Amino acid sequence: MSGPWALGFQMEASLQASEERERELRRALSRSEHQVAQLQTLSQSQGLQVQQLQESCAQLGGVQEMNEFLQMENELVREQVAEGERMLTTNLQALRDRNIAYEDLTGEVCKLQAENRSLSDELKSSSSAADAARGELEEKLAQAVTEITLLHHTLRGLTNELHASLMDQVTTNAQPLVLL
Repeated sequence: MSGPWALGFQMEASLQASEERERELRRALSRSEHQVAQLQTLSQSQGLQVQQLQESCAQLGGVQEMNEFLQMENELVREQVAEGERMLTTNLQALRDRNIAYEDLTGEVCKLQAENRSLSDELKSSSSAADAARGELEEKLAQAVTEITLLHHTLRGLTNELHASLMDQVTTNAQPLVLL
């Protein structure tokens, strides 16, 4: 199949594929946003834990009798802070990666939306052209039917005249000759 119908079908198929790709990207984007929200909550929770540990260290710092204990506690807090910083660094990198993926997906969605609009415009244009061609063909068909009807009437008239002429000749040829 070729012509505007095939193009219309191809564009419709391409439009459906684009819409499906857009739905897939939207689902992936939704999952990414959910994961980013979870990572932000975890980061805030860890930030609060670090803050609480620092407050504990500050309260214990004023008591001299517990200097040894404070030193051990301070070392433990430092390790936890370092672990927290490592986790925050890891989470920050994960957030950056998610942000890059989100930007990529956003760009892809915009690209697909533009492609979808373009395909929709092409489909509308092809549909309009097909409608115009159909109207033109219908008009030409109507003219052809009119011309055939006129030719049919003309042919019938000529046939009737020919028949009448032949009948006149047969009648003329059938009369007896009169000799003088």
